[in-house]
Amino acid sequence: MTARHNACASRIAAKRGHIWILIAACASVMACAVFAAAQTRDLGSIEGIVTDPSGAVVAGVAMKARIAQTSATFTATTNEDGLF
Repeated sequence: MTARHNACASRIAAKRGHIWILIAACASVMACAVFAAAQTRDLGSIEGIVTDPSGAVVAGVAMKARIAQTSATFTATTNEDGLF
């Protein structure tokens, strides 16, 4: 083998090593994205209509919901149809 052939072979081997590093990095990023997506969850929703004792809808009522376990609060105001 010539020195030129050895240099070419070592460059090809180095490129193959870089390709495997790139493939491993891409696989790691994709795996992290899958785990992150799996941790996303729907917390649900609350909806309804506010009415007075006569059954008429009430607009502009401030609503507040609290999650007991975390004490997180969410607020909404009824619209002109009494919906929240």
